[in-house]
Amino acid sequence: MTDIAAAEDYPSKGHRSVTVLRLADLIGSDISISPTFDGLTSTDQSRKGGSILAGLAAAVATGPARANGTGRHVVCYTDADLSANLAQLGSLAAPVVAGDQVVAGLGQRYGIEGAVLVRADGPVTEPHSTGDKPDKIIILFRHFIRAMLIPSLAHVLDTQAGFKAFDAAALGPVIGQMASFNETFDVELLIHLAQHYGPQALAVEPIVFTEDFAATNFPSVDPGPRHLAMVRQVVEVYDRLVAPIASVTGEAADLLALIRTLDLDGYVTLINHLRAEDRDDPSLFDRRWPVQHLRDILGR
Repeated sequence: MTDIAAAEDYPSKGHRSVTVLRLADLIGSDISISPTFDGLTSTDQSRKGGSILAGLAAAVATGPARANGTGRHVVCYTDADLSANLAQLGSLAAPVVAGDQVVAGLGQRYGIEGAVLVRADGPVTEPHSTGDKPDKIIILFRHFIRAMLIPSLAHVLDTQAGFKAFDAAALGPVIGQMASFNETFDVELLIHLAQHYGPQALAVEPIVFTEDFAATNFPSVDPGPRHLAMVRQVVEVYDRLVAPIASVTGEAADLLALIRTLDLDGYVTLINHLRAEDRDDPSLFDRRWPVQHLRDILGR
């Protein structure tokens, strides 16, 4: 990457400059990013998030100088394969720079009006973006659990989309709190931002996203251990970040108790049963299954 930047004549400093960071070089260095990050000893300990966090920290620390002190320093990250065209950065950053109410613009590949998912057979929008997915119920069930246990993120339907923009000043205090370097990285980052600035400070923005389902990290459409692991990760991040501040009650508490005892056989039974019930249900991310119904499916 350093050679590519040099070949393209990007300067090392100033406007349009490019800096290439290597996670391996930062681990064990004297650069402090967060207590958990500083404790890493190998890149193998960061399945996701370590490189992103290091990049965010570097971008926040090297903000542009503004002669009159006005303006907003916006920091963004995206997937390395550029599935989201960078020409959309303006619309992603727009709600952040428009005033002082929004600290993050979160790209959404599906679930909201205006989002376009480009597949091999052409572009689609909702209800087809989600409704035609072979793993639709797996996705909706995971969002159902996340919305119930982490209500501050209920309006963020696509937490994992790798196309996000942040106000650098607002992001700074959050970076030092980050402790997750697996699939919950994005969720933890958004929880911290919501706790600091309120859920309304997280704006969702539709994007055009090119999907490569064959290359995804979760290619299986059949419910299995990796899908159950993601559900358990939601519970883990709830226990660590949400419960100490505001424990869930009522129906959400009943759901939490059920999920804590859910094994792989039970999870597969639930997903397959909910798929069979799904034939004529047009609802998507607003779907909420009664906990008693889930218990009935499991025979509890």
